[in-house]
Amino acid sequence: MLGSAESAEAAADLFEPVDAGQKIYRARPAAVARTPALPFVRAAQAVPAPDGPAAVEVDGDVPARMRRRGRLFSFAEIHLHKAAELAPPSILLNADADIVHVSERAARFLRPGGGEPTRELAALVLPPLQPALRAALFQARRSGRQAASGPVSYEGGDGIHAVDMQVLPFRDPHAEGELLLVEFQEPPPDTKGSADVAAAHAPLEDGALLRQLDEELRHARRQLQDTVEQTEVSSGEMRIQAEEMQTMIEELRRRRGARARPRGTAVGQPGTDGRQP
Repeated sequence: MLGSAESAEAAADLFEPVDAGQKIYRARPAAVARTPALPFVRAAQAVPAPDGPAAVEVDGDVPARMRRRGRLFSFAEIHLHKAAELAPPSILLNADADIVHVSERAARFLRPGGGEPTRELAALVLPPLQPALRAALFQARRSGRQAASGPVSYEGGDGIHAVDMQVLPFRDPHAEGELLLVEFQEPPPDTKGSADVAAAHAPLEDGALLRQLDEELRHARRQLQDTVEQTEVSSGEMRIQAEEMQTMIEELRRRRGARARPRGTAVGQPGTDGRQP
């Protein structure tokens, strides 16, 4: 089907009209076995291969070995795609710990809740993982080094699992500010069960988690106290400035009143020394 200003007359050997008025055409049987050469694609030619006399077909400037399934590709893309498949699930965060990108297999660790939409990872991750993730994020952002939550157990669709959340802070020249990479590393299948691994680390990790949360709470309280003190100092400075302004206003009023009063000594009135002026 073509537009009103288009026509298939240039390819009459490939298409036959079904409804010429409506610009509808049907492919001829002979056109199925071959494809017409497009005007913007140069014809294929044979060139010697770099490692031998055999010819390698190219389409324009792109080698035929780089054309598969109707699209261009590169071995770098294949490499990166395969590396992403083998890498653990991960989520990229910005400096505010908000999600900016999610890998394909990391979505199963997220569970959006009700209320206003948010991109904060600590609020979207599975509830059993939230306290440990908050502690790891706080430690990584404060120290600037990689931090781990340790194995944390959670219930999945087929039983109890364990996951270790690794938080790596870094900077990239193509992005502004600091970035955080959160990896969800699960024990390999040939190790002990996820529940046993999580249970073995539970006492130690719970104590470390409590210490991290307690330190985070103290840090937040210190920040709040500093904010209160700065507010009090600013209020005192503003009060002093207001008092100085009031003093200046009173002084200007006094001077204006003094200029408006008549002179105190008239002509012919004795001065303070008793002499006539």
